[in-house]
Amino acid sequence: MLKQFLTLTGLSVLLSCSVICPASLAQTQAESALPEDQQRLEANKQRLLDTRSCEGCDLRTVDLEGRNLERATLTSSTLEDGNLMFVNLSYAHLRGAIFRNSDLRQANLQGVELTGGILSQANLQQAILMAGELQGANFEQAQLDEAMLLETNLTRANFTRASLSGASLQGANLEEADLTWANLQNASLQGANLTGANLYNADLRNTDLTGATLAFLDLRKVLLQGADLTDANLCNTVMPDGTVSQEGCELGATAPRSIRQGERREG
Repeated sequence: MLKQFLTLTGLSVLLSCSVICPASLAQTQAESALPEDQQRLEANKQRLLDTRSCEGCDLRTVDLEGRNLERATLTSSTLEDGNLMFVNLSYAHLRGAIFRNSDLRQANLQGVELTGGILSQANLQQAILMAGELQGANFEQAQLDEAMLLETNLTRANFTRASLSGASLQGANLEEADLTWANLQNASLQGANLTGANLYNADLRNTDLTGATLAFLDLRKVLLQGADLTDANLCNTVMPDGTVSQEGCELGATAPRSIRQGERREG
């Protein structure tokens, strides 16, 4: 009798498990996956804090607010959706790093090497990016209001629909940068180089462009009300009225690569 009871009980458990266990197992696996991801994140974060190096690391959603990571190496690492407010990454090696949708407000990125970096939709308001190497970086829809980008190399960087209102870009190199629909109201581009940049529907109202190189541009769709163009080099630039300016050509403006290759951008 006991044997029959145990047999029936075991069969009942087996039958019930065939219905319930797979779901329970899947739930258990899902629950265990999250802690593993979190453990990996914490391990990578600790490695970075201990050694200031974590190349190719997955640091998505990492919290590094206020940390001092001067001269750290994060080449090709992913810091998407991270909290990096007030972080010090000055002179860091960040080539190819991903900061998409990260919070970098008031972060110190002075002198960084961030060539080809992805900062689309990131918040960089009041961040310091002076004297950095950011060629080809993607700032699409990023917020850079009142950011400091003095003397920064932004050649061929993508600022499509980015906001740079009140930003400081004195002496910055924006040659062939894409500033389509970018907001540069009240920004300072004094002495900056925008040769061959795409300014289609860009907003440069009340922008300081004194002494800037604005050669080989098309300004027909650019908002320029209140902009200061004193001493600007406008060589071979299509002006808002459709005329082509020769002002500054005596200074020897060099056509950008895209124009030399017959790919003149229309703004």
